[in-house]
Amino acid sequence: MSDAAPRRAAPAVVSALGTAAMPAMAGTPLFAGTPYEVGRQHGAWLGPRLATVIDTHLATIAATTGLDHGQLEREAGDRFDALPARFRAEFEGLALGAELSLERLAIWQHAEHCRAGCSGVLWPIDGQWWVARTNDADRMDGLWGYGVQRHVTGRTPTLSIGLPGDVATATGANAAGLWIHLNWLDAREPEPPGAISPWILVPEALETCTSVADVEALLERTPRDLGAILVAVDATGGAMVLEVDRVTHRRRTPWADGYVLTNHRQDEPGQHDSAARLTCLTELLTAAPPREPAELLELLADPGIERAGEDAGTVYATLACPQRRELRIARGGFPAVTAGAWEPLAWPLPSPVGSATSGGAVPGRSG
Repeated sequence: MSDAAPRRAAPAVVSALGTAAMPAMAGTPLFAGTPYEVGRQHGAWLGPRLATVIDTHLATIAATTGLDHGQLEREAGDRFDALPARFRAEFEGLALGAELSLERLAIWQHAEHCRAGCSGVLWPIDGQWWVARTNDADRMDGLWGYGVQRHVTGRTPTLSIGLPGDVATATGANAAGLWIHLNWLDAREPEPPGAISPWILVPEALETCTSVADVEALLERTPRDLGAILVAVDATGGAMVLEVDRVTHRRRTPWADGYVLTNHRQDEPGQHDSAARLTCLTELLTAAPPREPAELLELLADPGIERAGEDAGTVYATLACPQRRELRIARGGFPAVTAGAWEPLAWPLPSPVGSATSGGAVPGRSG
């Protein structure tokens, strides 16, 4: 990879009053307005494709892990009611725009889960933090790695990456230069009242925080229903890796010059293949510490890191440098790093005056 920042692809633009016509899932649509308006635009833009995504995802989860539909229906409503009002409003708009029932969206939201397979490295190159990670999940070719920009009224503009129609996310960035992503981690603490998903906490943090200190303060006052390893890097060079349980969290200590993470706590032996992946990462970094961003991509492509199971594996991967507002994504093939294509993805830009804050159209830009 060249040291020069790649040209950023301009997002398709959707104003609070209309929708953009795009023929495929590729590209980065942008929705602006209140949470309800953002959801309605997104749902209208996806149209019947969202129902296909939901059906495909639920069928995939059922085939790989099994689904108790009765339990899902009983729990989904309670989980939805516990969401912050800002996210309930977006779901309500999404349902209206896509002409789906809110109950169906709530069930899908509750059924979504993260595989214990993500791996990542936070590494300094030329005095700047670079974040390289794989996202492992149930295989759904052509759907994972969908990016969407939101300019929610009164909040910081964001980019989130996941599936079409996702409101929650495990990966994202904001216009202030903040990057956050999650790896799955088992939770040990009892679930407290008022807990929300860490995958909802990510967009909340991206819309309301500008620094890693802000993110940690948000964690202090927000209980979670699941565990996660949270990576946050900001535009000033602040960086942290947190092991997040339902109530408490703790910072990981650096390894060598940076951080390596898979899906277990730093002071415990890993479960599943988490320990093997961590060992692979540390051995690769010890043998050849990365001096160029391209060398981080080579780490992710190693067969000890990238996963390619029959029904699950590395569905997308990202490389980000928040201090440079640079982001690349591997998607479009399975497994994504070696069978997909690396391409630049536009970092979210600040809202122009009179646009996201007032519900008007946001002009597309390229960097």
